[in-house]
Amino acid sequence: MATYRSIVGLKIKKRSSDPSNPVLGEMWYNTTSGTLKVRGFGSATWSSGNTAPGAYMSFAGAGTQSAYIKTMGNDGSPAPNPVANDTAIYDGTNWTSGPSNPLSRRDPGGFGIETAAIFFGGQKDTPEPQRAITAQTWDGSSFTSVPNMNHRRRTCNGTGLITTGLIVGGAGDPSGSPEGAMTNVESYNGSSFSNETAIPTAFRGGGQAGSEPAAICVGGVSPASTSTFEYDGSSWTSGGTANTARSTTFAGSAGTQTAALIYGGGPSVTQAESYDGTSFAVDSTMASGSSGRGNQNSQAYSTTAIYVGNPNPPGSAPGASTVNEYTAAAAATTTVTVS
Repeated sequence: MATYRSIVGLKIKKRSSDPSNPVLGEMWYNTTSGTLKVRGFGSATWSSGNTAPGAYMSFAGAGTQSAYIKTMGNDGSPAPNPVANDTAIYDGTNWTSGPSNPLSRRDPGGFGIETAAIFFGGQKDTPEPQRAITAQTWDGSSFTSVPNMNHRRRTCNGTGLITTGLIVGGAGDPSGSPEGAMTNVESYNGSSFSNETAIPTAFRGGGQAGSEPAAICVGGVSPASTSTFEYDGSSWTSGGTANTARSTTFAGSAGTQTAALIYGGGPSVTQAESYDGTSFAVDSTMASGSSGRGNQNSQAYSTTAIYVGNPNPPGSAPGASTVNEYTAAAAATTTVTVS
């Protein structure tokens, strides 16, 4: 990038129209519009998508902004069985109903893409009050049962593709603290689950990005914390410190261990932040509240991400599942103004 000292005194080109393919940092004067323009970076933004149907929170999600699936969850019915088995698919604009899930669970986990995902765990309050151990894959049209996990868990985020997935923590024993948070970790290779090295601190519902063997976990403890942990396939180490504390309510996440975006989660966090493998940087603010469930997007977030969730705080009245869509900062032409 040129400095002021290196360009002072140079003339700015006059153009009758904007260049068709300006380079980053290029400046010109448009004689037709009488404006001075420069090619730089715009700002990352969040916008609202179409409201999601079905269960309003505590569901599992997987995919990208233009190809996303949500299934199961809390349908807002009275206790002791506020669970759902509906499925909905998003194409970036519209939602369509998918086949009913063979299972009814709240607080399950999931990861993968819309045509190759896996969903696991959760809880059905009656007649099975314990945490679930079951799992099922989704191929874009139907669900298929696969071998059980090694540990029962709910509120259990996951990250990765269906052949390189990682599940960290969750809520196991309801009598545990905080809220039954676990340290157990397991991976999925496309056919079976394997135990991995336990995370040093009990983790429940925080943000996760990357895959096995390179993942990062953010927050997920009570009280809310800015701590993070990175996994290399055999051991955990402390990562950079996040700017915003997140607790044990589902956070959204996208990307890899060295290029991640973390957003949403509890307590009602709307701030997003990016991670480059060393440090966090404050990103843009989400369009609406964020207490429900974010997608566990295994894809790099270089351009887009999605968060689907209930705008109301946990324990409050049911609300529609809002859709927050992220667009990363990109090169843009800006008119220079003086005030």
